[in-house]
Amino acid sequence: MSNSDSSNPLQNFSGCHDGILKHIQQLAQLASLVDQDSSNPQVKTLATELEDFYHKVILNHHQEEEQELFTAVRTALHPDPIDLADAKLHIDRLTNEHRQIEAWWRKIEPALKKLTKGKAASLDKVIVEQIVTNYAAHALFEEAVFLPLSARLLDKNGLSALGLSLHIRHQEHFMPAYI
Repeated sequence: MSNSDSSNPLQNFSGCHDGILKHIQQLAQLASLVDQDSSNPQVKTLATELEDFYHKVILNHHQEEEQELFTAVRTALHPDPIDLADAKLHIDRLTNEHRQIEAWWRKIEPALKKLTKGKAASLDKVIVEQIVTNYAAHALFEEAVFLPLSARLLDKNGLSALGLSLHIRHQEHFMPAYI
């Protein structure tokens, strides 16, 4: 989420899912490649890309959702009480899904690290399939349910504050100043 759009910051979250899902699908491809020939140079390249993408993009995406988006939704000023209650349940669900996906990743990470070094390793296909399937469902739920609900809950000021928060977060060298 490198380019924050302060006019509609919810689009930043939506836009990330396409790239994440493409990389998650590559994880399934990697598992198949490893089964065919773990000495294939493409295995090392793909494992390195996936390991890097996970740490630089996926974890950051989870943090931004939890620290910025979820916080903004929780603190919406004039929400419908039913929407706010639904949002709190959805935030708990999405946060739990983040932790589960991260836990599964930690289980396959030792094998991925070996593959990035060109060493032989096998990826647990059951865990890879869990990551692929669950991340797709997670992203679909966010796109279809949570982001539209967030758009209803966040007024113009809430969206502006979220946009500014994301903008500041993405500044390479943010230096707070006192006035």
